[in-house]
Amino acid sequence: MESLSHFSFMAYPLQILAATAMFLLPYPRRTHFILRLLPFAAGSLVLGYFMFSDYPGQLTAFALLLGIICLALMGMAMAFDISFLEALSGTASGVSLQHISYHLGRILLFFHPDIPFTVWHELLLTLILTSLTWLLLKDRLRQVSRYPRQDVRVVIASVVSVLICIGLSRFTRLSRDYSSILRLSVSLYSITCCVMALFMRFYLSCLAQMEMEKALSERIREEQAKQYNISKEAAARLHIIHHDLRHKLSALEQRLPEGELTSMRKALETYGSVYETGEKALDVVLGEKGLAAQSKGVTMTFLGNGKDLSFMDEMDIYSLFGNLLENAISAAEQIEAREKRLVSLTLERKGILRNIHVANYCRNPVSLSDGSLPATTKKAEEGFHGYGLRSVLETARKYEGNLRVWVEGEVFHAAVFLIEPQGEPEPASSDSPCHNR
Repeated sequence: MESLSHFSFMAYPLQILAATAMFLLPYPRRTHFILRLLPFAAGSLVLGYFMFSDYPGQLTAFALLLGIICLALMGMAMAFDISFLEALSGTASGVSLQHISYHLGRILLFFHPDIPFTVWHELLLTLILTSLTWLLLKDRLRQVSRYPRQDVRVVIASVVSVLICIGLSRFTRLSRDYSSILRLSVSLYSITCCVMALFMRFYLSCLAQMEMEKALSERIREEQAKQYNISKEAAARLHIIHHDLRHKLSALEQRLPEGELTSMRKALETYGSVYETGEKALDVVLGEKGLAAQSKGVTMTFLGNGKDLSFMDEMDIYSLFGNLLENAISAAEQIEAREKRLVSLTLERKGILRNIHVANYCRNPVSLSDGSLPATTKKAEEGFHGYGLRSVLETARKYEGNLRVWVEGEVFHAAVFLIEPQGEPEPASSDSPCHNR
């Protein structure tokens, strides 16, 4: 036991490093991770030695404690591939967790003063609390790690709360009347503040993320509206030009060789594929994405009746089908085998239910994060852009529907379910499927 006491100075730095590293685990690591972290870990151990071996005053101990935290912060910023603000946020969370462990030990001693409680027991308590936090919040931690930026105000508020707790714990010991009731009050206050700091770290950051995504979705929606108007006008002009050129080509049939006529007809039909589904917005997006697919060597097929979507807003149709087809075409063009560069789109009606299904081959395995959307890692996002499918999901929910994605072998499937609102007369619908000509 005596030998352990010689190394008691290591306990606090190890607690800070372990708790902070846990909060930053989902972030990518830099090369030579251990070598980058090692000098700062060694420096924190040195400061821990002076903090615990020479029994400094409370002010000196507070300064050494801040030094340990700063070294942990710099070590994490150097070892993980993150910004300084992300490192600061993670370090503040780690210190909060360690401080909670420390005061839980103080509360335990208040009610059971005869229990031996050393810094090593405190380290064990910190490791247990860190492990439980990881098990409970690992998904939330991964979500925060994917957040492209930290809210500076939230991080600063979290850091200030933690520093106030640490300072309060140290400076109350300077009081001549440092009674057990005062210790208990300080511990309860510190735990409350640290829990609030962690709350700000996760839930307020997630709230800011949701607001940012909402603003981004609205911006994308505005751009899609502009694109829809442009595409609608272009499709109308292209249809007129294609119609005129066909008549002019017919007038030249007796003057040109058959081989040249065949070549001209083929070139004309390539840019004259017109979809007539019964729904203008669907015709526009199918024509636009059909040309994009042709230019990338992807074969796109559609089977369905656009009139079955008459209850939907034009922009919802353009956005939903545009995002589904863009993701599918982007994935299909990555396939080396040309016979697998296929995108299949079907629209099926069953009473008030509409089933939209897109299938395409995918080159890389697709990891599904929550059973509905592909995980937002760079590898998995190739051809499956996160915001596109998220927009599809929002549109589906607008019509009391949902989005489901799954993978069967090499084929990626996306199915959208929509429900037609009731209360109005149901429009007549032809049973014959659409075809492009």
